[in-house]
Amino acid sequence: MSEPTSSTESRELYERREDERGKALAIWVLYLVALFTGLTLIIGVILAYIFRGDAPGWLRSHYDKQIGIFWWGVVWVVIGTVTIPLLGIGFVILGLSWLWVLIRSIQGLARANRGDPWKPLRH
Repeated sequence: MSEPTSSTESRELYERREDERGKALAIWVLYLVALFTGLTLIIGVILAYIFRGDAPGWLRSHYDKQIGIFWWGVVWVVIGTVTIPLLGIGFVILGLSWLWVLIRSIQGLARANRGDPWKPLRH
């Protein structure tokens, strides 16, 4: 067997990076689908927990954000559900949390697609 060449090693690293990036992209898509089905959010967060351990730093930031979005989403859904009897304010909370997950998921999808780490927008 011959030693791997530099171009072979570069190709393998590129393919591994693309495979890793594809995992994060798939989870962001699961989050977007969850806005209409609910179930895929749970699948997405489980995958984020599984993939987070071996991920390079830039991807780990995506998995950490996906996990955070899940748990904050749970908090806001509970608060929204509990406050529905209070003049319907819960419906506003639920709507805003849905919009928040949508925006964060689109941002994450765009960043992961570019190969960028998750970074909150700063003004």
